[in-house]
Amino acid sequence: MILAADLDELRGQMNANPPGIPKRVSDRENRQREHWIADRLIFALASHGQIAFPIERRLRDKPDCCFDAGGRTIGLEISELVPTALRDAEVLQETVYPHARVHPSDFPWGKEWTEKDLHAFLARGGSLHPRGWAGDEEERALAGNANERLALKTKKLNGEGFDRYGENWLGLYASYHPPHLHFEALATALCDPRTVADQPVQFDRLLLLAGDSLVMAPYVVFQAPTPWT
Repeated sequence: MILAADLDELRGQMNANPPGIPKRVSDRENRQREHWIADRLIFALASHGQIAFPIERRLRDKPDCCFDAGGRTIGLEISELVPTALRDAEVLQETVYPHARVHPSDFPWGKEWTEKDLHAFLARGGSLHPRGWAGDEEERALAGNANERLALKTKKLNGEGFDRYGENWLGLYASYHPPHLHFEALATALCDPRTVADQPVQFDRLLLLAGDSLVMAPYVVFQAPTPWT
């Protein structure tokens, strides 16, 4: 648990208990990932005055985190976004092909790779000549997958055993780093979570952490500082 009266105290407490995310192939646990994403989101929101002090943060399950901020109690469900083939390629790079290059544009959303094809690609050196992206291709793809995850998580929010609070937020983390994302285009392509899915309860806010930026649907972009030194 974290209980902080101001931003300096919040940074200090998060620094004292960092989540310690290992590489993909290591023993990375869901709880470590959820801890890292939750603290990064909360610190970024507090840094920009989007939530008020005092802040009390508790890690839990269904949702993954809840926190009190200036008298508001907020449930925060967390999820990671990464193309499946890119995740698999990074694991193979770490374990088998340390000298191969892996560039996200060669593993776009929805493209399936067989294990044999991945091994052959990385054995040849991997992304020696990356495909790159055309126009707003990556922004639309990332936003589309974020919107799909929002719909799935909204069903979970309404399911049995999920605790709902005065406010319910969904925090997504794009755990890959496409260069030169146009964040305004990404923000406008994200759905307003209050209009998604035919469910009695909807998320009040959708947050997407990508690189060093935090995108809030609809249409707000902030820099996302890290609390860890």
